[in-house]
Amino acid sequence: MSKLNQKLDVIKTQLRLVQFMVVLSMLVLQKHYLFMQEDADQKNRSRHHGKFLEPDTADKLLANDAKNMRDGLFGQSRESAARHLGILGERAAMEAALAWYRSNKGLSGDFGPTKVPTLYIWGDADATVGAHAAKGTADFVSAAYSMETLPGVGHFVMDQAAQRSTELTLAHMKKHPV
Repeated sequence: MSKLNQKLDVIKTQLRLVQFMVVLSMLVLQKHYLFMQEDADQKNRSRHHGKFLEPDTADKLLANDAKNMRDGLFGQSRESAARHLGILGERAAMEAALAWYRSNKGLSGDFGPTKVPTLYIWGDADATVGAHAAKGTADFVSAAYSMETLPGVGHFVMDQAAQRSTELTLAHMKKHPV
């Protein structure tokens, strides 16, 4: 069995343990890869995924006192970028964050639909997930599904709308108790 197939088996096993799901500005993995292939807008919005696989990405993101990130590379405010850089401003921390993307390389197996109640919280100012892709996520959920769109909120939902996101999450958990 290949390492990729082993990873997929572990993920499938773990998914069986999930009782409900809350998604914050992130597509369901399988849907994300399909939209990157089918939707030119989403492909453009997700182009950073390929860049994040390059070995010099941390250096590029942190160059010139992380100017690109401070200027809102991902649609976040300067204040939000400054908070992130307070943690990710060191190369080792940035490499650790990039490891998430790198570990998902090639991970586009058929997991089937999400079979647990799912809440998708999406900001309509998200620079990395477009409306067509966000709304299409429902096609990959066979259980109860709801999507909440937060006006003016970008990709970093918990930074920009923490109180509203928490309220929505708690309501979802109450509606679908474990």
